[in-house]
Order: sequence, then structure tokens, then C-alpha cells
Amino acid sequence: MDESWNLLRRLCNQVEYPWLVCGDFNEILYGYEKKGGLAREERRMEAFRKVLEDCSLVDVGYSGNWFTWERGNLPETNIQERLDRGVATEE
Repeated sequence: MDESWNLLRRLCNQVEYPWLVCGDFNEILYGYEKKGGLAREERRMEAFRKVLEDCSLVDVGYSGNWFTWERGNLPETNIQERLDRGVATEE
């Protein structure tokens, strides 16, 4: 993910106007954005939060299901995560 975060940092340094980034970041910001499975490493979540901070991007919110990704049909194997989001500058 470091390559993706570095690319995002390079792009944000080139933009001089408000911008929006949307899609599957394949990462969560906080542990409560994941249900089931192994806990996400804190350093990975911190790296995501740091790149958003470095680029002055904030989550624009959502409507609908909290979790945007799911795997496993049985309760004991089900994993849900909020991987998709939109972030934007506050301008």
C-alpha cells in the first residue's frame, strides 16, 4: 500500500483546487470498520489515516450499508469491511 499512498501524496501536491477521490481503497481507517476475521494491523490503518491527513482529505460520508465488502456465508466465517469510500478536500 505504500506505493498507493505515495502516489496519492504526489498527486495531492500537484492539485491546486478542490478534489475528490472515490473508490475501493482496500483499507480501513479504524478497527470498528471491520467485523469478523483477524484484526487489521494498527500500522496499516495509521498509514491510511496519515495519507488522508497529509493530503487534507476527509471522508465525505455515505448512505446505505455500513460495510462495503463481505466474504463468507456462514456466521463463523463471515468478514465484513468498509473498504469503499469517498474523500475530498474541505474547500
